[in-house]
Amino acid sequence: MEKAPADETVGLLRALFDLAADHAVTLEVRDEAGREGGIGSIVVRVVSPAGEEILVEVRDSSPGGRSWISEGGLDLAYQGSEMRGDRQGPRERLLAAMGASFRTTMRRSGPELRAQLAKCLERASTSGDGERRHLGGESAGQRTEAAPAVRTGEIGRAPLPPVLQMALESFDEDDGGPVSEDGIATVGRFLDGFLEAQTIAAAFELGIIDALADNDLLSFEELRDRLDITARGLHLITGLLVGCGVLNLRGERFALSVAFRRALEHRGLLLTLLGLITPAAHDLIENASAFFRDPWEFVPRAHVIGLFNYSETDPERARVWVAALSQVTRYEAPACLRRHDFSQYRRVLDVGGNSGEFARQICARHPHVEATVFDLPVVCAVGAEYLAGKPGAERVSFVGGDMRNDPLPRGFDLVCFKSVLNDWGLEDVRLFLGKALAAVRPGGRVLIYEREAVDLRRGRFPFRQLAVLPYLSNLRSAGEYAALIEDIGFVEIETERIDLGMRFLLLTARRRGSQA
Repeated sequence: MEKAPADETVGLLRALFDLAADHAVTLEVRDEAGREGGIGSIVVRVVSPAGEEILVEVRDSSPGGRSWISEGGLDLAYQGSEMRGDRQGPRERLLAAMGASFRTTMRRSGPELRAQLAKCLERASTSGDGERRHLGGESAGQRTEAAPAVRTGEIGRAPLPPVLQMALESFDEDDGGPVSEDGIATVGRFLDGFLEAQTIAAAFELGIIDALADNDLLSFEELRDRLDITARGLHLITGLLVGCGVLNLRGERFALSVAFRRALEHRGLLLTLLGLITPAAHDLIENASAFFRDPWEFVPRAHVIGLFNYSETDPERARVWVAALSQVTRYEAPACLRRHDFSQYRRVLDVGGNSGEFARQICARHPHVEATVFDLPVVCAVGAEYLAGKPGAERVSFVGGDMRNDPLPRGFDLVCFKSVLNDWGLEDVRLFLGKALAAVRPGGRVLIYEREAVDLRRGRFPFRQLAVLPYLSNLRSAGEYAALIEDIGFVEIETERIDLGMRFLLLTARRRGSQA
């Protein structure tokens, strides 16, 4: 096979970059060193919004190099701008595969392209092949990929579902008052089916729930007069709401059921879970086969993960991530606080602590405890704003940093990881636990409060946990965590399981030595 001209190689890569920027596709690039000034071996994976993908590998343009396009393991050689067996050029072939249109672009020289690639690859982070990777917003550390990568376009910047926007309003109104983990079950009973969850979400968005929350009883006509909905639509949705136990029909009038009024006492949690379920369900409806073919390849472009893509320059998107996790943590924390004695500590470090809700609840229960939250600076800023004026917040401080690259603050009696480690691969978790050992005083402890690995063969997976589905292969067993902790150097490992709809692990261990 003849070698493709260097300008064709450069033109192909330039086309890929522009294609990604113009047509909202995912673009990943892996670079290897070239010979004699060539561009090296560059592997590009392009994924369209519809989930179609094409792999492009371009060998270096130095003497002896060659170029080809590889689709699904089948190598299709091309010479110049023609594809053998298919008279389209490589650009047109890519566009045909993704159903997109393309505009003519200016080619760049080899050195310019190499400089562009170098900048992109420098910004990307890596882990070993086969590693489990961090998903969602980069809480307390930068995202880990399987190989150096750059992604462009609007994939992963999904618009907020209206119910999640409503959850943000509840987040702003949260006064930090005490709640119980029982709220999870109270809310969850209404979220165990696709149609039920979507009907309730629509009822919130259309104003039906709030209209009936403000009025004990409303007739069909009274509801229709208050809402922007047709009679036919109102008949349909009220019928479904009665069927799933949200509404009761008393004579000719509707009322919220007693059970749903109890669920509505946990409005922020209910809206948050609805807001997470909706895009997660959308992902499976659109591309279930792509998800199950390779969950880790699918996840970066999933709608539910895209809700939480943010950066240091995007505090509003970070606020979505902080709000969602805070609403959930608010109800998950009490179970941990009831089972572990936090009164024995004075200084607590919460690594990847998000808004500081977990740390705040510790301080609210134990007036002598001071807590520090370590997370990305943008998260700390949102968290400090959220905590202001809430019980215990005056003894919570924030330290911004990247837990993969920065040392943790030191001198603590307890270091906590709450819903953090299940976002990361094994080597990263080992790194974080090693830093925890250095951060805690001799005789101090580490506490891990994370979801436990799920055996899907043992029963139906709860629909209300659908947003967790992409993370399942990253959850660990008690034995895995115990082995990691022991290998790091902690002793006296204790484990407890807590059922919160999904089972959580509560592990503690002590650093050798005694506190002064």
